[in-house]
This record gives sequence, structure tokens and C-alpha cells, in this order.
Amino acid sequence: MITRTNAKSTHVSMVVDGIPVDLTRKRVKNMNMRIGPDGTVRVSAPFLMPERVIIEFVRSRAGWIRQHQASAQERAERLAIPEDEREALRKALRARIDRRLPYWEDRMGLRSSGYRIRDMKTRWGSCNHQTRHLNFNLKLALFDDDVLDYVIVHELAHIREANHGPAFWSIVARYLPDYKILRRRLK
Repeated sequence: MITRTNAKSTHVSMVVDGIPVDLTRKRVKNMNMRIGPDGTVRVSAPFLMPERVIIEFVRSRAGWIRQHQASAQERAERLAIPEDEREALRKALRARIDRRLPYWEDRMGLRSSGYRIRDMKTRWGSCNHQTRHLNFNLKLALFDDDVLDYVIVHELAHIREANHGPAFWSIVARYLPDYKILRRRLK
């Protein structure tokens, strides 16, 4: 076990029946579990919850965890980009973004300060709200333009609204009424 502590939480890495688990104890009422896109199991639990209760919680969901980890692994393999293809895909994606980004900036009345293409593990894009700089995931090269448009609109909307509140989704919906369908295709 590896333990890290700060003023508001305690983080422990543990293994339950062969399943690696990142446990965070913090001020919460209930225990919850998330499986990251990379298959990482993260459990949040109240400070005073007994470890045996947490272990039983993970054990009771072992089948569900393994099923989701298998799906995550399959997705990672499907979206894996061989090293020798990365530069060609980066160049092709840059050309598509150079064509699509100005269109959406004009349509939305928003301007970015520039963008980078990065090989990101957990995000399709990001926006620095203060600098208006955008980042796009290299794996977007594997999707068609309507999905790329969704990520561009999503990140541009962050220039106006930093968080994912109702005002943010209202901006996205104004330009892409079917954004929920496009978002599901990314998941």
C-alpha cells in the first residue's frame, strides 16, 4: 500500500482480489466508484468507513469492474495509433482543424489564441479559459468531421463559460443541437 495525505484527503493504493484500486478517503457521506478511461478503479469513501466495508464494496462489483476494464482495453486498442503513423495523422488532423476552427470561430463570434495537437490519454480537448489556447487530442484524427466539430465547439464554448454548467451547454446546443449524439460517439 502507498499512502499520500493532504489536509482534506488521504490517498491509498491497494489491490482487492487482483484489482488495483486507488482509494481516496475524504469528507463525503457515501462511498462511490469510478472507472477511468484507462481502466483505473477509483473509490472515494468517508474517512471513518472501515476498510473491510470498502473491500467488500469492491468485491461485490468485481464482475462489473472487469467488464468495464475489458471495454476500456478494447477501446484503447481500437484507438491506438502506431508510432510510424503518428506524424501523418498529426499533419492530416492539423489540416482539418485549420479548416474547421476558423469556421466555428466566425460562427460563434469567439477567437482562440491558437492550438496544439497532443497525444492525450483522458481528454479529447481542453481550453485554457484565460489564454484562450486550445488543445486537441491526436486521436481525433480517427473520427469524422462532425465529431471534430463537436470538440471544437465544446472547447470554444469554454472561452465564454469556464465550467460545464447550464450556460455552457446552452452555448454548445445553440450551434450543435445534436451534440449529445456526437458526445456519445466519443465515449
